Amino acid sequence: MRRVRYRSYGGPEVLQVEETDVPEPGPDQVRLRTEVIGANFIDSKFRQGLGRRYGRPLPAALTGDVVGTVDAVGFGGDPRPLGRRVAALTEDAFADYVLADARWLATVPDGLDDGSATMLPLAAPVALGVLRAGRFAAGETVLVHAAAGGIGHVAVQLA
Repeated sequence: MRRVRYRSYGGPEVLQVEETDVPEPGPDQVRLRTEVIGANFIDSKFRQGLGRRYGRPLPAALTGDVVGTVDAVGFGGDPRPLGRRVAALTEDAFADYVLADARWLATVPDGLDDGSATMLPLAAPVALGVLRAGRFAAGETVLVHAAAGGIGHVAVQLA
């Protein structure tokens, strides 16, 4: 299978596609056959060198919000997700197959397009949490900064 890594810090030119074995899920994990990957802004910063500050070793993988179909579950895992279309946040997202924590899968509703489904693992829960923390009453005005970003985009729709 293919996956993307970087072995030095820099711009997009440091990204490399490499061939590797399909990963096997461990306990409490599932494997997804990747259909769509949502890139996270922080990964561009890590790739540019911020990863050094946070102790992310090289070579490094890119995180992301993945939409895919569960094709394997780890030993002793619940088989019910097999064959389901789900979304998950994963540390090694830019690959043909990814591993995800089975507890944090978001089932993608029928009719929801892949691009929108990439919002389910991270952007939607964060946006909802922020709005709930604000304890807004019906009819109040909410200002959402950075409404063009993933979290802001969802927050505008929820507000």
